[in-house]
Amino acid sequence: MSEQDQNQERESVVRPSRDQLSGSQGLSPNDHLTMLLELCKPESMGMVRRWVAALMLVPEDQREGIVQAVEKQIVDDFVD
Repeated sequence: MSEQDQNQERESVVRPSRDQLSGSQGLSPNDHLTMLLELCKPESMGMVRRWVAALMLVPEDQREGIVQAVEKQIVDDFVD
């Protein structure tokens, strides 16, 4: 696989389509792992720590709803 093909594949996983995020096609566990690794880059770790710390302030039974609301807002704002 050429470097250009690898970059296009990576971009499609890191920036999934609205259909993938809405669940009609779904993201595979490997897609989620690739996204997680992208967030684990040193320059992203501060943001990840802040997000997790904020989410831990939310009562456990309400976290899923918060994540869904944030995910929906991000998809509405940033995904074509």
